[in-house]
Amino acid sequence: MNVYELVFAIVLIVTIGKVIDSRRGHRRRQSASADTQTRSSEPGRLEALEQRVQVLEKIVTDQGYELRQKFRDLED
Repeated sequence: MNVYELVFAIVLIVTIGKVIDSRRGHRRRQSASADTQTRSSEPGRLEALEQRVQVLEKIVTDQGYELRQKFRDLED
C-alpha cells in the first residue's frame, strides 16, 4: 500500500464516520423535538379538560337539572 492509498483510506474512514455521526445526531434531534411537542400540548389539553369538568359540575349541581331529571324518571 503506497502513501496515497493510505491517505485515501484515512479520508474515507473519517468521512464515513462523520456521515454516520451526523445521521445519529439528526435522529436524536428529531426524537427530542417530538418529545418537546408532546409535552407542550399536554398543559393545553389539561386546561381544556378542567374547563369541561367545571361546566359539567355547574350543570349537575344546578337545581333545574335535578328537577328535569326527576321529570324524566317519572316519564319512564
